[in-house]
Amino acid sequence: MKYPGFFEVETGLTVRDLIEGFCGGMLDDKPFKAALLGGAAGTFIDKSMLDMRLGYDLLREQGLTLGSGAVVVLDEHDSVFGMLDNILHFFSHVSCGKCVPCRIGTKQLLLLMDEIHQSGNPEKVKELVAETEYMALSSLCPLGQSPVLPVRSAARFFNLASCE
Repeated sequence: MKYPGFFEVETGLTVRDLIEGFCGGMLDDKPFKAALLGGAAGTFIDKSMLDMRLGYDLLREQGLTLGSGAVVVLDEHDSVFGMLDNILHFFSHVSCGKCVPCRIGTKQLLLLMDEIHQSGNPEKVKELVAETEYMALSSLCPLGQSPVLPVRSAARFFNLASCE
């Protein structure tokens, strides 16, 4: 974005309105690729969702979340896979290790990301999603329950096996 920053806006604004109206459009007019709504425990969207209105209930209807309200925008040269990998490293790093699903699960997610990166095997992406779903059901706290949101949405909107 040409003018990234912190903006307090009413819900109901579209992602396109946020980027073009408040942020001056995409930097160097590069095409929009994705946005991560809600921070690390948020959800990814692709360009088909640019005109979707941002609101907690509106997004929930689409299986998405606004979370903290943060919006991170990626252009065509940015990697959704790379951003997801960074998010999963963050979750692994901040896990307290108290419960097995999170302590072992976050490490397993990193191993699966490495396998996807090495092989490009779409079956490994399915395993990644399944592991986050297991963690969401069995972890003791929200940290272990959080990776399912970015992983599931990234797999929904993007071809993670291509590591783009």
